[in-house]
Amino acid sequence: METTQAVKYPWDQDGYYQEYHNRMRMIALLVARESADSVLDLGCGHGKMRHLLPETTSYFGCDGHWEEPPYEDAQYAHWLFQAEAPHLPFEGKQFEAIACSGLIEYIDAQPALFRAIHDRLQPGGVFLCSAINPLFLRFLMGRYKLPKGKWHPAWHHVRPYKAILKDIQQAGFRLESYAWVPEHQNSETLATEAVNTAVPFAKSGALPSFWNFSSTQILFVARKPE
Repeated sequence: METTQAVKYPWDQDGYYQEYHNRMRMIALLVARESADSVLDLGCGHGKMRHLLPETTSYFGCDGHWEEPPYEDAQYAHWLFQAEAPHLPFEGKQFEAIACSGLIEYIDAQPALFRAIHDRLQPGGVFLCSAINPLFLRFLMGRYKLPKGKWHPAWHHVRPYKAILKDIQQAGFRLESYAWVPEHQNSETLATEAVNTAVPFAKSGALPSFWNFSSTQILFVARKPE
């Protein structure tokens, strides 16, 4: 269920946009370190990441908000994920990296999305996925006392991190690392530090508790085995 009217959220100017820019930097840095020649940006968003990637990277973007391309300097597709016919845009092309930033919370059938991403990644390709912190969201709802009718559309499918990660694993991915996205300052230095200090997942397969009430977003890195 989506909001029926535009709502001005009191934290919009606090940390969200700082976090968003840092998240884009982190994803672009990880793609660059992979030396990925092709990246599919599934959104959500207007493609800011494409300006942060190396010039040699082929960027493919999409979103469900704009039927017409919001930019002219990269390939773009108007795309909405449909669980009954799960597929990704640019059919027939495989990618070395696929990014979901601020997307999965709009998707009810997340397992089907993860399987579709796995199918379109090249063997050895990397999947970069951000996710809203459900513990922080619970705190936010208590602080601002918003009724469900005024929730942001992306909040209706926020899920526990362990549930998301198990679905990613069941889609065929190997979990590699996670990092909290810095949000107190819009900073390339902080974003780089977050990538450099990412926490590897245990080889045993055990998942951490992710007990954190102060960060709004996390970035997961998973890989399709070769």
